Amino acid sequence: MTTSNSRTSEFDIDPMFLDRWSPRAFTGEAMDKTVLLTILEAAHWAPSASNYQPWRFIYTLNTEPDWDRFIGLLNESNQVWARSASALVFLFSDSLSRRDDGSEPKPRSPSASAPTRPTCRITSRHAKCRTAVDLS
Repeated sequence: MTTSNSRTSEFDIDPMFLDRWSPRAFTGEAMDKTVLLTILEAAHWAPSASNYQPWRFIYTLNTEPDWDRFIGLLNESNQVWARSASALVFLFSDSLSRRDDGSEPKPRSPSASAPTRPTCRITSRHAKCRTAVDLS
């Protein structure tokens, strides 16, 4: 059993899992683009099958002209809290298995988005460890 962050697990696990935080409140202060790109660079190095990295990020900062368009892509309940964020990042996963020889790509398995999960974890861990972003 592990206790951390006012949570207790049934079995002994690393406290980082209990310290995880799902933010819904932000200060709205601007984020430097270099800080965001540094965080996303960590995702470039996340593990994937065949070293394929089938993910792509599309982002905007709250100081950029596309901000309202990105907010509009969210459902209404998420727009409420996301308006105060410093950045919005959309993560996309390629659903096709592409070949180096240029032949027709084949659909990937239904679990094609699975590699994006460690990408998200690595990205958020890097943000917490290496930047001024407070995720805990």
